[in-house]
Amino acid sequence: MIAMTIFVILAGGIISGVFTVRADAENNLYESSALNVAISFLEQAKSIDYLTLEAPPVNGTGKEYHTFIIGFGETLAVPLGDDVVINVPIISNAEGESKKELDVTVNITVTEATDLQGYWMEVGYSWRHPTSNRIYAGEVRGFRSEISTY
Repeated sequence: MIAMTIFVILAGGIISGVFTVRADAENNLYESSALNVAISFLEQAKSIDYLTLEAPPVNGTGKEYHTFIIGFGETLAVPLGDDVVINVPIISNAEGESKKELDVTVNITVTEATDLQGYWMEVGYSWRHPTSNRIYAGEVRGFRSEISTY
């Protein structure tokens, strides 16, 4: 009887540990996917030529924007300072069809530095956890200098 009680307690502990590890792995998958999207936008923003950074194109509503590649050669005109929702495939099959997706909201700002020669670039990102509905958010920042380092 004592052995059976110990077995039940150990089995319950192992099962709860498995569920905790699964939930942590799922959270890490979502967070890393959203962070990769934000870093991708930041790196693309850092590669925009200076003339375009100084005078970005304007869309039909009068908002400044930059064009980014979002996957498989597809481009997206992202208005600066506005939230844009991007559907990110998390799991796909061998044919490339998305089986699980995550909506990631990005907000890109490009600001001319006041006391340095260059541009501050910030990409804010957020996503809603599909299971808990909790909203996670983060930000990645970079600087593009006009001064040659060599």
